[in-house]
Amino acid sequence: MNLTKYAPNLSIIENIQKGLEIGNRMANVIIKKRPFAVNYDITWQCNLRCNHCYFYSSAAELELGEINTRKELSDEQWINVFRYHRSLGVYSASITGGEPTLRMYLLHEAVNIFPSVQIATNGTIKIPYFKAKKQPILWVSLDGPKDLHNKIRGASIFDKVIKNIQDDKRVFISCTVSSQNYKEIEKVVEIAYDADVSGIFFLWYTGYDNDPLLLKGEKSKIAVGKILNVMKEYEDFIIFSKKMLELYISKEFVPHCFFRKKNRIHSYYPNGQQKFCVMGNSPKLCKNCGCIVPVAVYALRKFDRETINKLRRFPF
Repeated sequence: MNLTKYAPNLSIIENIQKGLEIGNRMANVIIKKRPFAVNYDITWQCNLRCNHCYFYSSAAELELGEINTRKELSDEQWINVFRYHRSLGVYSASITGGEPTLRMYLLHEAVNIFPSVQIATNGTIKIPYFKAKKQPILWVSLDGPKDLHNKIRGASIFDKVIKNIQDDKRVFISCTVSSQNYKEIEKVVEIAYDADVSGIFFLWYTGYDNDPLLLKGEKSKIAVGKILNVMKEYEDFIIFSKKMLELYISKEFVPHCFFRKKNRIHSYYPNGQQKFCVMGNSPKLCKNCGCIVPVAVYALRKFDRETINKLRRFPF
């Protein structure tokens, strides 16, 4: 296996420039009191029902009735929201759902409005190359090898996903590590690498204390060991640092999470209602948080050299 194409090649000067760029954006958040980034769940709809989905578990807590009867902002309303946030100076937008590719027109408009766009998708609908100055980053979920991925996702979609992402350098694989798939981390990385995408990163499953999918005890230790192994073997293909892994375990980042700070990062449901954070609508989730956003931001604020190096290809 030739891994040289992913070997680190960033100079010290480029590292400093990246750190200063991120620091400048954070300063604008604090001084100008505007959001650093915005997350939009643009639709309640999804073509899957994954058994570890944070979106549906948090949406159910709203008690708004059946998904099919819930109000969503129209295309025009969402575009107005996008433009408003951009007018405030918001640089980065994350488009999620539900399955955001079910409202493809809005993805196109977001890419035209924001300098940086990330789209979190299950990969079952191929995202075209947009006629824009800059293409979005695609976070495509992959939970395990074929049989396990299909089981977790509740449908036989693995082959379609791999076909849709093959050789697409816009794609970063998002692997949510839970009690279901912690033994398969090496296999997931191998599959992602063979698909020739840009890299892979890990989220720690987030849930309430009694959730059986949470990583605890020996399972957590095994997952940590496997991630450290693939970081060593696949080097820069892994968009993840030892500091970030450490923070998933220690939860040191939680009190400093941007979602907990007013006007730092905003997150919205499909009806335009602001929610607590991208993972759900309750601060009780913070105890077991495994969201990569506050972890990455906190590690960057500490000017962790490896984190800056790892995230240089991962704009947000």
